Amino acid sequence: MRKISVLGAVFVVATASALAACKPAPPFKEYAYPAWGFAARFWAPPQATETPAAPGQPHGLMLESKQAGRDFVVSVGEGVRPDVTIDVIAPVYARRAAKAMEVDVGPQTYAATGQGVLGREYALMKNGKPYATIRAFLANGRFYEIAAQSVLGPDDPAVKDFLDTFRITAASPATPPPSATKAPANTAPTSGA
Repeated sequence: MRKISVLGAVFVVATASALAACKPAPPFKEYAYPAWGFAARFWAPPQATETPAAPGQPHGLMLESKQAGRDFVVSVGEGVRPDVTIDVIAPVYARRAAKAMEVDVGPQTYAATGQGVLGREYALMKNGKPYATIRAFLANGRFYEIAAQSVLGPDDPAVKDFLDTFRITAASPATPPPSATKAPANTAPTSGA
């Protein structure tokens, strides 16, 4: 019987590990949130964090699912004033997300859901390289932010697949939260975020 060399054993283990890493990603499962007016697909059940409305702050929901080196997030805020546009609110929230992740906001492009809701897409940059992708949509008095980050980079097909699963569904329009100062709710800050 032949002995397997140490190098041969390492090669066998490395090959087995590489093949295990190459197995296909789990299928996405849709999770619908009719009261919030959207549905999205995740690999694993997302953890939900709901924030109650407060003066000047909208009622919010954040869903996050981390699996296989990917982080998928859907965040929604209710009660956006009718005069606030996607071009006003999206850059503000993209800067906030970038600041929280200690990255920079990169190029902005147009995005759309499969139902034709127009929005914006932002590349988040770390050390000058793409790090994560955010899409933003405004519909029915709600602001939606969908984000994906992968250890394989933003070109990971799972990132695009997740972002493309998001869809706006029928829901009653949300109303702006109460304001303690009588200032309009959900306004974009006039100075940096």
